[in-house]
Amino acid sequence: MTTFSKSISVVVFLCIGVLLCSTVAPAQSTGTITGTVIDESGAIIPGATVTVTNKATSVSRNLVSNEQGLYSAPALEPGKYDVRVQAKGFRDLVSEVEVFAGTNTAANAPMKIGDSQQVVNVEASAAQIN
Repeated sequence: MTTFSKSISVVVFLCIGVLLCSTVAPAQSTGTITGTVIDESGAIIPGATVTVTNKATSVSRNLVSNEQGLYSAPALEPGKYDVRVQAKGFRDLVSEVEVFAGTNTAANAPMKIGDSQQVVNVEASAAQIN
């Protein structure tokens, strides 16, 4: 085998290595906030408006709880978020939630019956696991 052939073989081998490494999933760099919107008795509240706002950037994402009262905000940058839940006939609920990379943080919303001008504040945080 000539020196040129060996050089070509090394280049091909390195290219294959780079391609194989690039197909491996990169480390998870975002997190998710999920929750269930319920009333005081535990009944689900579909159609609630959920606004997730990054406290550092003020970027918001608007969601609506589904038929089972569930909502999900995936692909969030790590950091602190305000989660505001609004439903007709219930007090607004605001939770502070911290999102860590590669985690799913639960922010359930137990809504209290009342005027929407009243706001209930809740703080929640997920433990970071190394």
